[in-house]
Amino acid sequence: MSALMGEENYDLAKVLDAGFRLQPAAFRRLSPEGVTLDSEAGRKVLRVAPESLTRLANEAFRDVNFFLRRDHLAGWERIWRTTRLRP
Repeated sequence: MSALMGEENYDLAKVLDAGFRLQPAAFRRLSPEGVTLDSEAGRKVLRVAPESLTRLANEAFRDVNFFLRRDHLAGWERIWRTTRLRP
């Protein structure tokens, strides 16, 4: 765990000032079926059905299995090594 994460008042600006830049990311929207926004005791509560969590977990494992497969990572390693050697 980094020192920044352990701080009570975590400040994203400190991370960005350290040279890290957030990159825009494309996200895939899953079906909102089984997800509702309710109000309880004056507060908004997000309710997620167990089936929706199962669907989310299945999608996550499918993506991880794709992106972390050996040949995919080897391709990225080749790109990284060749671009690292360029001036």
